[in-house]
Amino acid sequence: ELNRIVPVIGQQIENFGGTIASSDNWLWIGGNIDDQLSGIQAYKWISDEWIYQQDISWSYEGFDSFSPAFACDESRMIVGHPGNDLPLNNVGGATNYVWNENSWSTLGAITASDITQGDEFGWSISLNDGWLAISAPCINGNQPGRIFMFSNQDGLWIEDHIIQRESASGADQFGRAISINDDMLIATAGGIDEIIIHSEIGSEWVQIDSYHPIGTGEDDEFGASIWAQDDWIVTGAPGHDVGIDYDQGAIYISQIKGCMDETACNFHSWSELEGICEYPACDDPMAMNFKSAPYCTGGWCEYFGDLDHSGHVTMADLLVLLTVFGCNGDCDHDMTQDDAINTADLVAWLSAY
Repeated sequence: ELNRIVPVIGQQIENFGGTIASSDNWLWIGGNIDDQLSGIQAYKWISDEWIYQQDISWSYEGFDSFSPAFACDESRMIVGHPGNDLPLNNVGGATNYVWNENSWSTLGAITASDITQGDEFGWSISLNDGWLAISAPCINGNQPGRIFMFSNQDGLWIEDHIIQRESASGADQFGRAISINDDMLIATAGGIDEIIIHSEIGSEWVQIDSYHPIGTGEDDEFGASIWAQDDWIVTGAPGHDVGIDYDQGAIYISQIKGCMDETACNFHSWSELEGICEYPACDDPMAMNFKSAPYCTGGWCEYFGDLDHSGHVTMADLLVLLTVFGCNGDCDHDMTQDDAINTADLVAWLSAY
């Protein structure tokens, strides 16, 4: 043990250390008093020890449960309070803080569209580079969980889009714990014991994988916490039973398989295990190789009559057809599939021109 930190406050604090976050030389520790008086204490690493700097909202929040989750970097901190709003409504909320030379001060609330009673917006938060993810997992409700993605624009967090699990269903608790790791968003769906992985493709977050761990039980609370770095994922299950030792808890460690082909649109430089690669697909409904809802668009499209593969049907394709005119048997550019290149193929080409 190198150091121990106890709360700097004159009252009896419960759950001090219930939530922790750090960035560079900052350490933030959350706790509460009687489940209502709650907040965060900020410490800074100075001269080989953690020195207390500031209390952040040790105040009466009613049914707010102020700090079950927060995320931060050297100059920004986002605090979630999923119990916010009128008693028992659990709409949720989040507050934006910024470091101003000598103290942390609030910039106001971060708002999300379409949140309603029971969403518990602010349950889990992750901050990485220019992205902020805030979950609304509906832990105590019956709605499917959601994750709200915000991008930073001139210092303000602006809602960019909303992520749901594919085949979303009620009480899946999607977003119970979340972690942004470079271009990957890792989320747990605690209600169905599942880990879901999204990847940033262009300006969208696309679900690329999901899996159920082996050996979880009904009351394991799998997905209560998560940590991700590079291609490693660590997930907590604090309710896991070991024999007759109830709620002893367990940690599940897994490794992501990623595409290692630099030409693929889901290439990941950190990959150590070869996974499935996805390549740009044709998204033109008029094409012969049209793919509905492709992983990524911009691929080559194949059209009937486009014999030179230029992407268009032009007179150049007619010249290609004429070079094999009169062929019998296994012929290239046999548009009618009759083992011959004849006038029927010319008519078929003209119909596509």
